[in-house]
Amino acid sequence: MDTPSTSIVVAARDHGHIPGALDDQREQAIYWRATDLGNLDLLRATFVKHAFARHAHEGYALGVIERGAETFRYRGASHRAPAGSVVLINPGEAHTGQAAEASGWSYAMFYPEAEL
Repeated sequence: MDTPSTSIVVAARDHGHIPGALDDQREQAIYWRATDLGNLDLLRATFVKHAFARHAHEGYALGVIERGAETFRYRGASHRAPAGSVVLINPGEAHTGQAAEASGWSYAMFYPEAEL
C-alpha cells in the first residue's frame, strides 16, 4: 500500500499499539499517521495468531474486513465480522479482537479522534 509522503510508517512490532504482533511469519502490519489528514492514525494488517487483549481507544476505530473473519467481544457480546464487514467501535469502549478462522483475517482500520 502506498502511503502519503507526509506519513510516518512504523512496523507493527515496533509500535506499542500492537503489542506482541507479528509472532507468525504470515502476519503483516503497517501502522502510520497521515499528517495531511489531521494526524489520522491508520492500520492495514493481516493477523493469524495475534489476538488483541481487551483495550479501548481514545477515538473511534473504524475498519473494513478485507479477507477471512475476525471475532471480537464488544459491549458484553461476541461478534463475528466476515470479509466485507464494516466494524465501528466507539471511543472509550473496551473490545478484543482475534482471528475467527485458522487462516486469519486482513483488514484496514482508521482511528479518527472524536473531534475529527
